Amino acid sequence: MRNFPMSPTSRSSPQGSALSVLFAVCLAALTLPLSFQGGAIATPAIGRDLAGIAAMVAWITNALMFTFGSLLLTTGSPADRFGRKRIVTTARHRA
Repeated sequence: MRNFPMSPTSRSSPQGSALSVLFAVCLAALTLPLSFQGGAIATPAIGRDLAGIAAMVAWITNALMFTFGSLLLTTGSPADRFGRKRIVTTARHRA
């Protein structure tokens, strides 16, 4: 078996790869709290429409966070076992 040297254009620098991963993680950390704001912003309107008080409709935001956390933990185990890329592509094909 012959070993062919990689061409200069096909190499990726470890520092560039680490910076892109760091950027992706920081972007995810910034956008995750924004996903929870939808329920918090909609809660007063839902309370008005359903004639409920804020304490009674606060469960909407809590339910959203609880569901998200549960699904995150539920999908984390198969992602560790089978690989994140395979889980994401399977989910995209089923949607």
